[in-house]
Amino acid sequence: MECKSPLVALLWKISGLALFGLLAIALAGPILAMLAVVLSFAAIGFVCWLPCQALLRRYGPRWRVGTEQVHQGAQRGADLLAAAWCGGARLACEAPAVLRGGASFVGTILLETLSGALVGILLVSTCWPQHSLAVALPLAALIGMVVGVLVVVSRPRSANVATEQSPEGLL
Repeated sequence: MECKSPLVALLWKISGLALFGLLAIALAGPILAMLAVVLSFAAIGFVCWLPCQALLRRYGPRWRVGTEQVHQGAQRGADLLAAAWCGGARLACEAPAVLRGGASFVGTILLETLSGALVGILLVSTCWPQHSLAVALPLAALIGMVVGVLVVVSRPRSANVATEQSPEGLL
């Protein structure tokens, strides 16, 4: 049972209305701006939607058949792509075991061939007269390559090279 004077009650009402007015003025700008943005996007959407609806109603059956054909073509393409991806992944998983021995042998041949060619070029370029290098360098590279291939072929090759370097053996 509080006894408030009429002057205090009037001041409370005035201050409440002033606060409400201040909030309305302060928030009116952002609220109106957001409303304008939303309504402008809605108007643009309506302008784009209206011709599409007119076309769909006019060409409805043909449009539906065309979209169904596009959907079926896209589904076929996706199925082919998935099959190619799965086949490639399966081949990538199986290929190292099959190709490891052959690939290591070919890699060894390439390494020794290039090393022999490089050694031949370096020997000739340091020991040969400079005026006749145009003929001697290619010949030295060829001889070095032949020697590199002979080195690889003359090495004894073990039968279990592919099983020694398998991923299961490394773990």
